[in-house]
Amino acid sequence: MRRPLREPSLARRAGNVIKAVGGVLRHVAAGRGRRLALGAEEVASRLAVCQACEYLSSDGRTCRHVDCGCQLRLKARLAAWHCPLSLWPGDPPLPKSGDAQLSKETSTQRSLLLFFPHGLGDAVQLTVVLQHLQTLYTQWHVDVATKPGTESLYRGLCRATVTWRLGDAPPNGSGYDQYAAVRWSEPDASYADSPSTKAEKSLREQFGIIPRASLCRYRIAPTDEHHGRADDYVRRIVGSSDGGRQPIVALHYQGNSARARKNLDEQTARRLVETIRGEGYLPMILDWDRRSRLLDLPGVVNPGAGHRLWGPRGT
Repeated sequence: MRRPLREPSLARRAGNVIKAVGGVLRHVAAGRGRRLALGAEEVASRLAVCQACEYLSSDGRTCRHVDCGCQLRLKARLAAWHCPLSLWPGDPPLPKSGDAQLSKETSTQRSLLLFFPHGLGDAVQLTVVLQHLQTLYTQWHVDVATKPGTESLYRGLCRATVTWRLGDAPPNGSGYDQYAAVRWSEPDASYADSPSTKAEKSLREQFGIIPRASLCRYRIAPTDEHHGRADDYVRRIVGSSDGGRQPIVALHYQGNSARARKNLDEQTARRLVETIRGEGYLPMILDWDRRSRLLDLPGVVNPGAGHRLWGPRGT
């Protein structure tokens, strides 16, 4: 017969609390030798890096990395604490003078490097920001440091791109008049004059720009090579490709940010796949790290990260 579980004794609970507090004190003390009290500039440097990190929580306050999970403002102020991705301490992507605020009165040509190490969906959204900079600040030469594989999205929207992965040393921004990590967090307000997405939030809060409705549309410019590669893939999975509409429904239901608010659960996604097949369409699940359990269902196709559709760089 199983014995009922008992609540831990008061002494044991007190011991656990003391142990936890002791661990924190040892953690803080470890940084005393190299300066416990960090200056405001270094704290701001750390926070700027975290604001551009793909592990930033939807509320912009917590790191979601499995080896971190801490409150950003607490973490950034402790000298003993290191970023699990080794992004700091180090040479961070930090604006030379506060945020990347652009002055409408500035008439001289200036250069700006924007750090944006985010995924495919966010990279498409950034085209809204770049369209505003291109239209409103023609005197600015804007370069974007981005993940390999996403640089083609910015064709025609910036002067140049620099490929960069989180965890690698950030590109040197010393040759620019200004450089900044783009602040990219979930919107927490609705706007009467524009959509409410990460792009509009960034425009308003970091760049000081009131979004223009005509520019709040995603803009990409696929080349003939891109179109040809897509046609070849469709021809293989469907049997024909005449450049028109095809019986394919693309489904991407697992994102990396704000998962509880945006992602579909597996059961709902499965029913959706069954409905798509029942209507005579081919379900194509866009899942580059194979986290979905639906990829092996009959009739489901998945161009994974290593597929030649994406070229030599994957996604």
